[in-house]
Amino acid sequence: MLVRHCRALRRTTTVLIASTAVAGLSVTAPSSTAGSYTLDRRLEDSRINESSGLARSTYSRDTLFTHNDSGDSARVFAVDPSGDTRAVFTLGGVRSRDAEDIAPGPRNTLWLGDIGDNGRVRDDIRVYRFTEPSTLSSRTVSATTYRFRYSDGRHNAEGLMVHPVSGRLYVVTKASSGAGIYAAPSTLSTSTVNRLTRVAPAPSLIKGASFSPDGSRFVLSGGPYAYVYRSIGGTPVRLEKPPLEQGESVAVTRGGGTMVVGSEGADSPVYKLSMP
Repeated sequence: MLVRHCRALRRTTTVLIASTAVAGLSVTAPSSTAGSYTLDRRLEDSRINESSGLARSTYSRDTLFTHNDSGDSARVFAVDPSGDTRAVFTLGGVRSRDAEDIAPGPRNTLWLGDIGDNGRVRDDIRVYRFTEPSTLSSRTVSATTYRFRYSDGRHNAEGLMVHPVSGRLYVVTKASSGAGIYAAPSTLSTSTVNRLTRVAPAPSLIKGASFSPDGSRFVLSGGPYAYVYRSIGGTPVRLEKPPLEQGESVAVTRGGGTMVVGSEGADSPVYKLSMP
């Protein structure tokens, strides 16, 4: 499956290069549709004051994981459908600098993306992988650290996603123009810096990213829109999101038919939208 996914990535990149008139801009404009939404839950824990990422549980439960932006310790909150925090997982030995997104991965893993770089001064960015506990109780969890560097210079980024089948990691940069989707190597190293290679353009000012549970689709979220893709470099369907004070996060839910979007701030709402 991993080999097929990598081949598909190379084919998609080739098609992208052939169909792009200006670097970083897609020739085909995304189609748009109005998204209907309902309130999914509120993040009621006062400790969650700057929710920056959302991830679904890798188990069969409706838990959402979130974390704060820069200024907090490396901890992840498990929030149930009522909005209550069921557990807090602290990543042992990790000092987070600017955590911006969180993503589920294969084999019950969660990946916390310390990928923010507003000043574009970081020599490398970091992503921390840990295993989601099967039971929800607060604890310290061990984490594996991976370092990354872009192949074309420094970037700010707020979107992280991990393919649920192949395990390939992607970082989506945040910029008003020239933003991109960057792919990590298929095998990651813990001893050396891993290279991130641009494989497709991205819409401007993306703040969150998420694969569907089967990996057949992914969502990028930024500004008033969520962009739903069926392939890397493909043309997305653009959905209008509910009005959010500062929309930051997105996660495709366990069934794959809906997504949730969230915002910063105390007692922040999380809304559910249908996937096209």
